[in-house]
Amino acid sequence: MVNGERDHFRRLEGYLWRMLDGGPVLLPDGGAHRVRHVYSRDVARAVALLIGRPETFGQAYNLCQEETPTLAEMLEMVADLLGAPPRLQPIARAALEGAGLDPVQVSPFSGRWMSFLDPALARRELAFAPTPLRACLGAIVASFLAHPPATPPEGYASRDRERALAARPM
Repeated sequence: MVNGERDHFRRLEGYLWRMLDGGPVLLPDGGAHRVRHVYSRDVARAVALLIGRPETFGQAYNLCQEETPTLAEMLEMVADLLGAPPRLQPIARAALEGAGLDPVQVSPFSGRWMSFLDPALARRELAFAPTPLRACLGAIVASFLAHPPATPPEGYASRDRERALAARPM
């Protein structure tokens, strides 16, 4: 997953809206799975390094951050950067689906498919050095706060249903 200030999928932004509205952030299956993302600026820098270098033609380079936090750990970091309590609430994926909610719309980084790339070749041949996770998340949060979008992302439309589900005893 590529994260950045202008992610047209608005994935991380969905979590920011939820953290700022004061309600719980529902995490399918607890958000215990590990995530490994990459910062969009790091991708742009790596692509610029590749241009015109014949020795890189035909090669495939995996670009990603070094850190591999769980989704819950990453969102705790985001909440800290945002200055909001995380209010993370584990919930069974089946409970979300049973309530007619799409787990990936509720928690964009909770898809069943999540790549876990090995960046060794990019580090070795391109001297790829990713921005530390906290730094890139900080830049994304700062940009969001400085230039908040006029409307929430599409997945936020079911927020009232998420809150109602979170309030039910499980």
